[in-house]
Amino acid sequence: MQYEIPFSLEGAAFCFRQYTKLMEHWAAVLPLEILYVDYEELVENQEEVSRRMLAHCRLDWDAS
Repeated sequence: MQYEIPFSLEGAAFCFRQYTKLMEHWAAVLPLEILYVDYEELVENQEEVSRRMLAHCRLDWDAS
């Protein structure tokens, strides 16, 4: 079945299922801690979430 990605609801759903399967795969096979970031939370609390992402990458926060 071919969807006109991303121009249909079915296409968007297909992409999301593929993304979910891919992330489940990487979480299962990689010996790394994966940081999941919620877009809405990032938009609402940009500095807090950005700090969390940087800390996850072992980088320092630079306010500039």
